[in-house]
Amino acid sequence: MTEKRNNILIIAGGPPRYTSVVKHINKLIRIFTSLSQKVSLLSSFDADLINLNKDKIYTFHTAENQYSQFLKIQVQEPGILYTIFKAQKIDIVFFALGHDLDMIPILFSKLMGKKVILRSDGRPSAIIEKYYNNQPIVKKYLFRIIEYIDYRAVDLVVSECNFMLKENDQDHLSRCGVANLPVDTKFFSRKTPLEKREYDVGYFGTLEKGKGLLPFIEAIKIIVRNNKNISVIIGGNGDQKGNISQFIRENNLEQNVRISDWIPGEVFPDYLNSVKLFVLPSSREGLPNTILEAMACGTIVLSTPVGGVPGVVVDGKTGFIMENISVHCIIENIVRALNHPNLAWIADNAHTLIEQEYSFDSTLQRYREILEKI
Repeated sequence: MTEKRNNILIIAGGPPRYTSVVKHINKLIRIFTSLSQKVSLLSSFDADLINLNKDKIYTFHTAENQYSQFLKIQVQEPGILYTIFKAQKIDIVFFALGHDLDMIPILFSKLMGKKVILRSDGRPSAIIEKYYNNQPIVKKYLFRIIEYIDYRAVDLVVSECNFMLKENDQDHLSRCGVANLPVDTKFFSRKTPLEKREYDVGYFGTLEKGKGLLPFIEAIKIIVRNNKNISVIIGGNGDQKGNISQFIRENNLEQNVRISDWIPGEVFPDYLNSVKLFVLPSSREGLPNTILEAMACGTIVLSTPVGGVPGVVVDGKTGFIMENISVHCIIENIVRALNHPNLAWIADNAHTLIEQEYSFDSTLQRYREILEKI
């Protein structure tokens, strides 16, 4: 296949409130613009947020209720696709960022003679089984049926890394591959040696339930008792920010713990370069960009083994893994990581991994190979 020959339609995104997804969409646009003749997008996000000419952006209005959203996609999206296919030549439809259950749009695209790639960021039935045990069992089995159809109807199923393919039971599919999103390794780079960094421990992200922040800050309180010189920064906004701030005040942690508002993207590498150990005590993730960006900045990562994290964070080699988010486990692993004798070596390994596997050039080559497969 010759580069720049194919016209690609990206279908990506979710509810407009998830504006962090826009960052991922713009990465996909940059990749496919480099490889394809023409790129178009069908999304629910404001066109002003997208790095693409507005005449190439088609809008799909989402529903807030997840059941209504599911039905709306199955019923209305094929009509939008028909309009797009009539208006312009589309060779490949790329479903991404939460569209594993778009059964009718996927089948319609195949019926119209298009090549279809599905980028899976997590198998919906597996997510329900692991994180939402209170959901009706019929929902899980319905999702499994749709997944079975979709993963076999498309020309290729891709995921963020080989670990996620295996974790989501997709590695046995005859047509599967890896299609990660790149890290801007020129922007996210090492600027400050570990030993000269201002903070020992840091967390940056949304301050909400499910991120493990309350046991994290409880663990910090106990660590401070034994090490009065430890310094911590927590950056972000969310519904737990008030509780965290109150906890810091009530336990007299202001001298050791700084809490910051949401950090603008243009200065985020500077914040990552101010921290020795980035901690992600989350109970549910995919493969967080922040972990990859921290590794690119030479920051040591300590995370729970959620989502695709074990695919990049290998304990004692490219970072550290904590088994759970109990206060005891968090304390034990923060102390273990900060006292490790070869932190610089671990930081080098992590940085090299990102440079080799997640730089734009290496990611571009991976997508080039994917397009050649179909």
